[in-house]
Amino acid sequence: MFRGTRPVVLIVVDALVAALWLYLFYFLRYADPDHLPAEFLRYLPHAALFAFALLVAVAACGGYEIPVIRRGSTIAARLLLAGFLALVPLALTGFLFRELLVWRSGVMPALATSLVCFWIGRQLLVRMVDLGPVARRVFAIGDEPFLTRLREAAVESGDFVVVDSRALDQVRQLGPAEAEAFAATLEGQRIADLVVAARERRGRLPLHLLLAVRMRGIRVVAYEDLYEQATGRVDLDAVRPSWFVFVDGFEGSRLDHFGKRLFDLVVASVVLALTAPLMALAALAIKLEDGGPIFYSQIRIGRCGVPFRLYKFRTMRPDAERDGPRFADARDPRTTRVGRVLRRFRIDELPQLIHVLTGEMSFVGPRPERPEFVQRFRELVPWFEQRHRIKPGLAGWAQLNAPYAADLATTRLKLAYDLYYLRHWSLAFDLAILLRTFQVVVWGQGAR
Repeated sequence: MFRGTRPVVLIVVDALVAALWLYLFYFLRYADPDHLPAEFLRYLPHAALFAFALLVAVAACGGYEIPVIRRGSTIAARLLLAGFLALVPLALTGFLFRELLVWRSGVMPALATSLVCFWIGRQLLVRMVDLGPVARRVFAIGDEPFLTRLREAAVESGDFVVVDSRALDQVRQLGPAEAEAFAATLEGQRIADLVVAARERRGRLPLHLLLAVRMRGIRVVAYEDLYEQATGRVDLDAVRPSWFVFVDGFEGSRLDHFGKRLFDLVVASVVLALTAPLMALAALAIKLEDGGPIFYSQIRIGRCGVPFRLYKFRTMRPDAERDGPRFADARDPRTTRVGRVLRRFRIDELPQLIHVLTGEMSFVGPRPERPEFVQRFRELVPWFEQRHRIKPGLAGWAQLNAPYAADLATTRLKLAYDLYYLRHWSLAFDLAILLRTFQVVVWGQGAR
């Protein structure tokens, strides 16, 4: 969710700004000037709670995503919404734990000034990114098309810039003296990383050059790692069978699996209880529109390729698949009027909470596909079967970052995001995905 170093720095700065403003307004009104150290410790939990609630709300509204930050008018509206959202956990915590109650006379001015500072900080960040000095400088050696894709990833992320590149065969025969001179040139250009973007590395690496640059403090980075960091997806053309065996990630510890399952059970139960009235209204609206069935069910493929029957609120005409299964279109004429509203706000997905409780799905994971599509994609898309290593989810990294899979090219793109999630999944990553999913639902993005 937060790729690159800039959003992390922004989070830290925002936390300090929010805490400092709360301290300032609390000290002006309540603090005893003769006992400032004790007063600082007294209000530390309040400042931490205020900063945490505000940062989570800002993250949920997309306030740490560079593309959103670039849209000046949009980010202002999102920060304002985040301010209102932050008041909810602050009020709830104060109600449950009286000693953590943050008084309105301190919260409201601190909230207003913090949001103004957040907006100013994002305007400065955009200008620094556009000027370019904050971007990490890298030099690439390797093969096409990976060198071109690395440059595209640099433009996409804005977190680094490819100063220059060389074909691997041009540098692999460098002797010790030539390699040392080349490394000195890179150091003079303030290169931070030497990226190896080779189709096949075995027996082709320029060892003299790699050793020379390492001795000068320049990191040697694999193309696959930098590409993932920059884009949040894997390059399917760079994946080899050994990648699934030797690359870190994928498996997760027993504690990770236990935490994910416990999180699914607790949150699914709470959300199911809270949304029960909304689901009742949705069911009534579907029935009143055309008198057809309320639910729609399909066989989907779950973890390890095991099929299960998935239930959703029906959003299309009852005869939508009389000509056989096919992908939904952006303005699919089969979608009903009620169905468009349900899809826009993801209400049609709510019955899948039952599958989370029964263990067939998780809150976060790859989208569960239909057997007809899975069989087709196994034959056409390399590594498609690997996405079934983990339970499918209501929300997912691919669903957030790629459009609805209506063709083979988009399916490949979504798989690239799915494999990234499989490698890096954790409870913290799941929480970040759910925060961003909340943002998508609120702003009505990406529904089909």
